[in-house]
Amino acid sequence: MLNQLTLGTANFLKTYGLQASVLTANMRQAVLQHAVASGVSHIDTALAYGGLESMLGLINPESFQIMTKFSVQDDFKQIAQCLRLAHSVWGGYAGILVHDPHHLTPERLEDVREFLTQIKASGWVKQVGVSVYTRADVEAFHAVLCPDVIQIPLNPFNQHFLTQSFQTYCEIHRIEVHARSLFLQGVLLQDTLPSRLSKLNTLWVAYQDLIQGNALSALLNWAHHQAWVHRWVVGVNTVAEWRTLIQAAEQLKCKSPIDFSELKTLHCAEVDPRMWSMA
Repeated sequence: MLNQLTLGTANFLKTYGLQASVLTANMRQAVLQHAVASGVSHIDTALAYGGLESMLGLINPESFQIMTKFSVQDDFKQIAQCLRLAHSVWGGYAGILVHDPHHLTPERLEDVREFLTQIKASGWVKQVGVSVYTRADVEAFHAVLCPDVIQIPLNPFNQHFLTQSFQTYCEIHRIEVHARSLFLQGVLLQDTLPSRLSKLNTLWVAYQDLIQGNALSALLNWAHHQAWVHRWVVGVNTVAEWRTLIQAAEQLKCKSPIDFSELKTLHCAEVDPRMWSMA
């Protein structure tokens, strides 16, 4: 399981998530150094997070394979300059994903296709792809090109992509699947459900009955058994959380995963963190 982990950096330089957390410079350095020492060699970031290069000055950026993201509404010339500079200075990004395929318009399709084709052909990135929330997002991006990578949300509360049809689509097109939100921004590791997410209470009660107080090991074991997922993007709010996560992944004893399939029938819109700002 450890070799499937990707370090998420959404809260490295800006507040992020339900807990509005952000890591201090010392915390970032400690997490990055521990990641290197533990053999975690992948980082997930986005150009909108800002300042990644200065952050990587704390360690050797060549220690990591870095996946970044951009918006189809961004200035493609500026992104190309950023990618070219990163490639020449520290080896550059392993790949880049569109993180807002819902903003793709018929007028923009050709521009996005040309841009992604160009940056991959130039060698500035090895892979191009898309970060999605729904199957509609996948279809919107496929109209541009077939992705090398698709990043999806996946956890016991959100099993939208846990279907044979999606897995077959990825297998046929040889698409690498990266999953995020395993811990649902840390909610699934907490002892109590945050009050603002009360609409998830039915799911929460059923989930607690299944995990029997062993959330972290249960989730990691469940993730490990999703053999069609290549990488899991995970984030933390503290250095202690990161160390605990790595230790649990190292010590994970593979056993039959908990069957969370019953939670599919309890699905509600609030499993999507984008809805939380409306709560």
